[in-house]
Amino acid sequence: MASPGSVRQSQRRFAYSVMTPIMLYLMLFSLIPLIWAIILGFFDYSPARVGGTLFGLGDSNPFIGIRNYLDLFSDSQPATVFRKSVVNTFLFTSPSPSPSQLSSNAVMRGSKVFSGQSTSYPP
Repeated sequence: MASPGSVRQSQRRFAYSVMTPIMLYLMLFSLIPLIWAIILGFFDYSPARVGGTLFGLGDSNPFIGIRNYLDLFSDSQPATVFRKSVVNTFLFTSPSPSPSQLSSNAVMRGSKVFSGQSTSYPP
């Protein structure tokens, strides 16, 4: 018979082995692009220009600080387009229910969640 401490250790090892691929996936496809986008926001970056040695930044893609972020609050045409795109994104995504809302509604009514009667929204 295994002692309680060894069961906890094996459960912990199992939890880490299950969560490691998920965390790597999230880091690879969510966290790293988010950080990269924030870093690029501090540069006058264009993929058509060849930059310095550090990921194409520097030289012809110079560091400009927070100027890109301050430009979002100006009355320039790119800032207006950005604000309009944020409003459109909110208008198109807020009324649509998430899959979890659909499934919880179906479960609360007592119907089968995946019976084909619920509406699905493809990604």
